[in-house]
Formats: sequence, structure tokens, C-alpha cells
Amino acid sequence: MNRWSWIVVLSVSVLAASLMTTSCGISGKTNGKDPDKSELAILDLRADPTDSSAVITWHTPMQTVGTLAWGLVGGAPGRPFSSTPTGQHLVTIPDLKSDTRYWYQVTAASPLGARVTSMPDTFRTLVNPDIYDTTPPVITGLAVVGVTPNSATVVWNTDDRTIGLVFYGFNAGTYGSTATDSAAYARPHTVTLTDLTENEDYNLLVRATNRARLTTDSDNLTFHTSDRPWVEVVPDTVHVVGNGDFEFDINLRGAQNVAGLTFMLSYDPSVMEIISVRQATWFGQTEGHIFINEMDDPSRGQTKWDATWTVIFQNGLPVGTLANGGGEVAHIRARAKGTGTSSPLRLVDTDFDGDGKPETRLLDHNRRDIPLHVRGGVVIRVM
Repeated sequence: MNRWSWIVVLSVSVLAASLMTTSCGISGKTNGKDPDKSELAILDLRADPTDSSAVITWHTPMQTVGTLAWGLVGGAPGRPFSSTPTGQHLVTIPDLKSDTRYWYQVTAASPLGARVTSMPDTFRTLVNPDIYDTTPPVITGLAVVGVTPNSATVVWNTDDRTIGLVFYGFNAGTYGSTATDSAAYARPHTVTLTDLTENEDYNLLVRATNRARLTTDSDNLTFHTSDRPWVEVVPDTVHVVGNGDFEFDINLRGAQNVAGLTFMLSYDPSVMEIISVRQATWFGQTEGHIFINEMDDPSRGQTKWDATWTVIFQNGLPVGTLANGGGEVAHIRARAKGTGTSSPLRLVDTDFDGDGKPETRLLDHNRRDIPLHVRGGVVIRVM
């Protein structure tokens, strides 16, 4: 074969290799040659990117657990992803930047301990078509939900994928405070405001910006934060004759979007004892689903209970609960004893056990503390 024949053969081989690499998605490199079923290898590794994500697929001749390492070319690695034990593997990398080059590498491990790692490869995400948009985004469904004394959740939607900015404050136009939507170019949006003042009127405006950097401002929206709720002993004065039995309740009043309540009741164990504590009527009215005893110490005159209620989610984020208003949370039966004439029924709203949290507290749908008032009571014995 002459020199020109070798050049033709070499050119055809290079062209065939190039077509095999680019014919379907972006194929990665694997270690070694195709093995038989007894060998561990990563086969047909490839990346199929969109403008904001990439699907990485591969298979192994035996059941393995795969770990995908990835990151920006020249940047810090992202959070690794793992696949379940299988021979056919698929992992999606979400929230990527458009028109950007990333690297990726797969490690496969068999239950017997064998392990193999692919050669690093790269892919480039597609150009996002939104950057050529010529019309500003449209804001719909703007509402304030999940209001408590010191927080509120703002929800809205946009027709384009946008980032959002909430301006809020006491005065429309000037506002004074801002909060940024944590979602990167999304259509559904949720922002929680956490530095509000109780029992105040607020104004807010939402600004949406799409990938083409076109913006839209919403109309001004007003809302009112709630007042502090009460956790209280009802009735606040209980009269009992001699060593008789008596009953009282722990009530919640003026509540908004309560997801959790913890209360500690303190009393004089030489004057009375707790016979039973059970969940009361407000659970049936508000879809509460847990009421448990956290601590009971009759010798020290202390009992502590937890209650929780159903949280409402929107766009995958908590926006409120079904626990609003007020009612009986716990119904308590007790018995007078000894020779004392009275006992306090104190709701302990200080940090008694040293964990940095008050023993009587309310939590909202984001598991943040709700400021509250407490009111205890007293048992008076008629001898």
C-alpha cells in the first residue's frame, strides 16, 4: 500500500471515530475495553444537556452504585449525586447555567467492593432561548399568606422564568426593605418576610426580571400582621372543695398559622396532682395530628406537652397552616391533696432546661418562633 493509501485509510478512521462520538448526545470516555459480565466497567457514559440541566446516563455489566462528580470547568465542584444499585444508571444535574461548560466523572462500585472511575469529560449547556424575549414578564396570583405577628409569605407566578424582588415597608412607594426570591429563574415564586412588627399595616411591591433583563412591577399590595396570640389557663381561677377532683384547659387564643405548640405547666405538688392530660377540641377543628407528652415530673410539679398541626405547602414550600383562631388545646384533670390552700397553675415561658428555648412556645409553618403572651391561673381550696 502506497503513502496516499495510508492517508485515505487514516482519514476514514478519524471520520468514523468522530461520527461515533457525536452521533447521539455528548458521550463520555470510559476506562478500558468492553468487558464480559464478570468485569466491572462504565459503559456508554454520556451527557444530554438542556439550557438549565443535564441528564447523565451509563450502564454497568453488573449491579453497582454510581456516584457522579461534576462542576464548572475551572470552578468548584458541585454537590455529588448518587444512583441506586442497578445496571442502568440515570442522574439529572439541575439548576445549571445556560451556555456554560461543565465537567463530569462517574465512579461505579459493586457490592463486592470493586470500584472503577471514568475519565473526566465535559459538556456545554444549551443557550437559553429566553434571552431573546422582547416582552416583559407578566405577574399573576400575587398574594400574602401565612401571616403571623412577625412574618408573612408572599406568593406569585410569572409567565416567563424570572427572578423576583419584594419591596416592603410601612409606606407605599418608599417601602424601605427588600427580600430576594431564592429561586433562580422560575415561574412560581415564594418569599418569606421574617422581620415584621406585630399588629401593623404593611405595603409591598414585587419586581420580576426575566433572562432578557426585562422587568415588571406589580401593583402595591397591603396586608396586616397579626397581634400576639395567647396561651392561657382557662378558667384562670379554679375552686375545689377539700381533696376533690377538678378540671381546667390550656387554651390558644388569637393564633395565626400555628404549626407547633409546646407548653410546660408548673404547679405545687404538695397541694395537687395531675391525673390526666388529653388533647382537646381544637384538634378536631384545625386538623391537628400529634399531641404527645414530653416530660412529666409529679415530684417537682411539672408536666410538658407538644402539639402540632398540618402545614399547607405551595410550590413545594410551606405557606401557612390550618390552625387559626383559638380553642381548647389540652384538657387536664387534677386532684387536690395535702393541707395547702392554693397552688399556682403557671405556664413556664422561660428557658427552664437550658436548651436556649422557652418551655412554652409557638412555632409557625417555617418552624420559627411566634411571639406570644401567656396567662396562668390558680387553684384555691375551700377546706
